[in-house]
Amino acid sequence: MATELDELIGFLTDTRAPIRKHALDIVLGLTGSPEGLSHLRSKANPVVAALLRMVCSQDPKEATSTVSALTNCSQDPGLVDVMLKSNCVNRLMDYLKENTCTCSPRLLVMLLSNLSVTEQGSKEMLQLGQGKLEGLHVAVLLKRFVVSGVNWAPDVEDPYEHVSNILVNITRFKEGRVLLLQPGRGILQVLAAQLKAPSTLRKQGAAGAIRNCCMTSEADGTLEHVVEDLHVLECLLHPISGQEPREKDDLPCIVVLPCLFMALLCAFMVAML
Repeated sequence: MATELDELIGFLTDTRAPIRKHALDIVLGLTGSPEGLSHLRSKANPVVAALLRMVCSQDPKEATSTVSALTNCSQDPGLVDVMLKSNCVNRLMDYLKENTCTCSPRLLVMLLSNLSVTEQGSKEMLQLGQGKLEGLHVAVLLKRFVVSGVNWAPDVEDPYEHVSNILVNITRFKEGRVLLLQPGRGILQVLAAQLKAPSTLRKQGAAGAIRNCCMTSEADGTLEHVVEDLHVLECLLHPISGQEPREKDDLPCIVVLPCLFMALLCAFMVAML
């Protein structure tokens, strides 16, 4: 006999928009509390499957509510596991690349940021072991991260600023750090340039990713890649240089100091070899 939750999940795929909306509103409400998430976890597979099918709804409000529900679900480890097994990272990235989702890309990036907190989520974001596709997701996000930040203003939504959190997450793992520091990619330059961004989240994320890459560069075998570009060292100096515009946020300064020390030490070591 079907339970109330089974019926609710069935309504998520109903062809009648009002019924679908009402069911989605109930699910979204359940995702807002630990008790509700626990309830949904008991039917994790059909819940996640139904929500993922609704992400590309042609109704922007429905798509927004769906992605918001999935983002709340990504706070629960059990639901995250099911989402990752359902190829969620690749599907979300396809929606971003093809612009087929009617909700704000900001919401999709926030969901991807939550999924990349886990080791498995970061590995899927990096596309490890996928040959020529390896690193493509990160390259796409970085390009949009940089382009969207060029003309950003405080009164305008920054759709890709949460990419900075993804970069912090993937650089917690050696595979992510090595991929970002591959010769010719210039990703460290991109991150260093973000230390001057007006967005606090961009600055903090860039500083965190740089810290992760620099502090383990010797052990990772990427030491030379960290110190080969003087422009990066100049950008690292900016937050603590006292030059205008002065850095008002303490966190980038706190993070950059040990990175700068490590980079200069590494540069000295390389010069002595």
